[in-house]
Amino acid sequence: MPRTVILVQARMGSDRLPGKVLAGLCGEPMLWHVMRRCLAAEHADLVMLCTNATVENDPLEILALEHDWNLCRGSSEALALLTEAAQNASAETVVRITADCPLIDPALIDAVVADFGHDLNHRLLATTPGWPDGLDVEVLGREELERANREAQGDEREHVTLWTRRHGGVGFLPPPIGLVRQVEQLQPAHRKWSVDTQPELDFVRQVMAHAKDASWQATVAAVRTVEAA
Repeated sequence: MPRTVILVQARMGSDRLPGKVLAGLCGEPMLWHVMRRCLAAEHADLVMLCTNATVENDPLEILALEHDWNLCRGSSEALALLTEAAQNASAETVVRITADCPLIDPALIDAVVADFGHDLNHRLLATTPGWPDGLDVEVLGREELERANREAQGDEREHVTLWTRRHGGVGFLPPPIGLVRQVEQLQPAHRKWSVDTQPELDFVRQVMAHAKDASWQATVAAVRTVEAA
C-alpha cells in the first residue's frame, strides 16, 4: 500500500508574530496541538515535523525530542526541505500541513487523503478557499514534489505547491454546504482560524477553550460561543 506521510512545516521566524508556533495554547505550545491532531489522522502512516537547520529553530527540535516526534531539519527553502523530508520518510503520498493551523481537523485530513487515492486526474488535491483559513490540507505524490523541486524558481521554492498549482493538475475538495452556511453567519474576522497575529492567537485560544473535540463542527460551535460571550 502507498505510504502516506504528513509533513508539518514549522519555523520560529515570523514577520508579524515571531515564535508563534511555540506560543501557549490551552497549556501546550501551538505546535503540540497541530502535531497531536495530525497524529490522530487515521489515513497517515507517519507524521514528521519539518524545519530548517538554523539555530533559531533549535527549540523545535528540543520539543520534538521531548515528545518523540519524527523530525527532519534541512534546507531553508521550504520546497527543498519538504522534498528531503518526503524522501527520508519513504513517502509515496505527501500531506502538507503548516504549523500555524492549530484547529486542523484530523477527519478532514483523512477525507482529502482518501479522495486523492481515488483521483486519477489531479497531481495535487487540496481544500478550497471555501473552507475556513486554518483547515488547509494539501495532498500530492512524492514524485510530484520532487518534480517541483527540480523545476521551481523564485517564489515557487518558498510556497511549496505553487509550482504545481501554476502548471495545472490541481483538484479541490469543496466544503459541505452546511459548513459554508454556518461560516457565513460568523463575524468576518472569525472566519480565519490560522494564526498570523496576536489578535488571531488570542481568538484561537478562546475557541480552543470551548471546543469539545478536534472536528470542524466543534470549532464552529466554539466560535459561536465566543461570539455570544
